Amino acid sequence: MAYANLGRAYQVIGQYEPMNAALRKAFDLRNRASQREYFDISAVYHQFVAMEIDKTVEVCELWAQTYPADFMPHRILGFEYAMWGRWNRALEEFLKAGELDPSQALPYAGRSFANMALGRLADARAVYESAKAHGLEAGEVTRARYLVAFLEGDDSSMAQISALLEHQAGYEDRAVIERAQSKIYYGRVRDSRALVQLLLDVAERYGKSYATGNLHPWLHSPFPAAFRSLVASGWWAASIGARARRRHGPGFTAFHENGESGGV
Repeated sequence: MAYANLGRAYQVIGQYEPMNAALRKAFDLRNRASQREYFDISAVYHQFVAMEIDKTVEVCELWAQTYPADFMPHRILGFEYAMWGRWNRALEEFLKAGELDPSQALPYAGRSFANMALGRLADARAVYESAKAHGLEAGEVTRARYLVAFLEGDDSSMAQISALLEHQAGYEDRAVIERAQSKIYYGRVRDSRALVQLLLDVAERYGKSYATGNLHPWLHSPFPAAFRSLVASGWWAASIGARARRRHGPGFTAFHENGESGGV
């Protein structure tokens, strides 16, 4: 499991080459692991290296049947069903994951994004309040709440939530990016570029080359029109769309307006 955990750590910080190497090594050694670890390693390999939704779902369904008290397969299934645009099923899986382990924040984030994709903004807001009551409103849960405020046109809440993100470890940059993206959506490109330039200045000052490398091309080129549809479903949908295009090519769309079916 050490290689699998290392691969997940690289995935979180966006270092995909070492992530692939670590997860491939874990997959090669999976027969030495326990059955539960075998499921875990196989699921994360198919999810992030092979990027095979059907096999990821197959592994996680069997994992959930074999170990019904484990929350992890349901959390992964929530994400994978979202990849297929099956938002109602994704919501069911995130709910199950949260029931099995209420201390986990990501199922709350998944529920928020699924509700946004289904047009249930009041439900998405309620998820944030529930997470807050359990002390789990940081990180992705807070980002989801920002996007709900964006979709509702609630500028006051957007400002408050962005300020919260700026003081959460690991999300300082994301707060700036979310504000920049929101301004672009409303056509305020100059303001958005000023925000991102500020982020680049900070990144270069502190040696955050990953931010500098990722944002320089974005800063100096027209922003993709596809952003308008991606931002409406929040980070979850945006990350799913990016992953789907890596797998299927730039013409692929994972979402339809009814939020339930995906395809090319």
